[in-house]
Amino acid sequence: MKTPKSPFVGLAALLLAATLPALSQDAKPAPVIDPAAKALIEKVGNLYKEAKTFKGEMAIKMKIELPGLPPQDFNMSYDVAMERPNKYSMMLKEGTMGANSLSDGKNLHVHIPMVNKYMVQPAPANLSAIGSSGASELLGPLDQMAFIGALFADNPTETFLVGVKSGKQLPSEKLGEVETDHLQFQQDDLAWDLWVAKGASPKVQQMTADLSSMLGKM
Repeated sequence: MKTPKSPFVGLAALLLAATLPALSQDAKPAPVIDPAAKALIEKVGNLYKEAKTFKGEMAIKMKIELPGLPPQDFNMSYDVAMERPNKYSMMLKEGTMGANSLSDGKNLHVHIPMVNKYMVQPAPANLSAIGSSGASELLGPLDQMAFIGALFADNPTETFLVGVKSGKQLPSEKLGEVETDHLQFQQDDLAWDLWVAKGASPKVQQMTADLSSMLGKM
């Protein structure tokens, strides 16, 4: 069985395989995730694991701050539709930092407005491979498709927790009209947060990640 890749290779960070100097490769500390956070991320994973189809909107806001440079803001919105095993559509409605992608189950069509590039390649075998398209190779850490791929992986919980060092549940928040549970996870150079709807159907409402540390090392 292959070790799954982090969903944040592409979306929010390059998962650095760094270890503490005093530790060998065989002595990595186990992740420290509080039971409430672990239970909730498993609930989220199970919800999307069972989904056969999905349709909705995705809004993405990125802010990049690097020393000596003015902050950069990128706002994007997509219409998203999915059908297992490998059909999907992600159409960019607003913004240029992203890609339009359409898989008909046989071929994947990708258009990247930012560089005016169009590609056709074989469709991914399943939705978890969305983040390995040609768009991901060109956009690198600014690609957004990997997060969607993680949601629809064979085991979303396992995929989300690849590279995670610690995790905790923070106080609940209201996003618009939706009461949400707030989760926070820490990786080597990245803290990422996830807000999911409270209740029996914990649909993802918002995800944030700080790219600054990772981009500063590129």
